[in-house]
Amino acid sequence: MKTNKIMKPALALVAAMALTTIGAATANAAVVSNKFYEFSEVRFNSCTGEFVDLSGKIHIHGTSTATPDGGFSFSFIENLVDVKGVGEDSGTRYVETLHLGNTVSLHAGVTETHEILENLISNGSSSNYKLRVRFHITVNANGDVTVENEHVEIICNP
Repeated sequence: MKTNKIMKPALALVAAMALTTIGAATANAAVVSNKFYEFSEVRFNSCTGEFVDLSGKIHIHGTSTATPDGGFSFSFIENLVDVKGVGEDSGTRYVETLHLGNTVSLHAGVTETHEILENLISNGSSSNYKLRVRFHITVNANGDVTVENEHVEIICNP
């Protein structure tokens, strides 16, 4: 899925926060990170059938908290900031918005929830692209998946 490139900085942030949180586990304090990164990517707009060259910034805000049972809770939110692009074939100008939210609970069983909301909005009559993905999984202490669901929706608007 194309979000893998977007998630790499966030996963690195979660790993760094995990190491920081381990040291703060006895204090049960939240560790917060708030970073901006340069963003550049070629995105396929399935509504128009063309690739769009995009650039701007990505903002990642994350928290990590030790839980009373000795586990950890991580959450992060990613947003694109002033990301603009141009269609490679049509020259159509685009603005991209993205919200990616993730929570992970690491203790005697794992719960993860991901939500992605992405919009590629044209500055003209080309179709706008909207992607919404929701994914949730729960694994019990025995390693059995007890809940798993995913919903993907792509909408093309003129």
